[in-house]
Amino acid sequence: QEEYLRKYFRCESIVSIYGSAEVGPMGISLPSSSINRNPFREFVYETETMVVEILNDKGEPVPDGEVGEVVFTSLMRLRNPLVRYRTHDLGSVCPFTTSDNLPDSHGYRCLRLYGRDPVKSFLFNGGSSDLNYLQKFLEQEQWGVLE
Repeated sequence: QEEYLRKYFRCESIVSIYGSAEVGPMGISLPSSSINRNPFREFVYETETMVVEILNDKGEPVPDGEVGEVVFTSLMRLRNPLVRYRTHDLGSVCPFTTSDNLPDSHGYRCLRLYGRDPVKSFLFNGGSSDLNYLQKFLEQEQWGVLE
């Protein structure tokens, strides 16, 4: 998609905003991130307005650079706090590189976003479901679901 947009609009880079309906805007992509052919997209987020945690499958924090589930805590929503919001997105927190050309990185961190956990999906009641289980369930002949 980005290649098409760059070609159509004749621009060198595309800037994206990472966010959700619940949290709002959480980060803005680094322009260099859209040019590189990495399996991730790098976003800058403000450490004074939110806490970003990366958790493993057991719900435990992982060290910087290790990939896990992205979890947000908003430090700005005082009336309706959002604490440890599970995104089911896969990412890691990493230091900025010198090629990022940021004037001052104090108060900012870099989130590498790899995409959505392919096994998880949201349910309307706020829970989540395992898509592998759902697929096995629907493949049962009694349900008559065709591939």
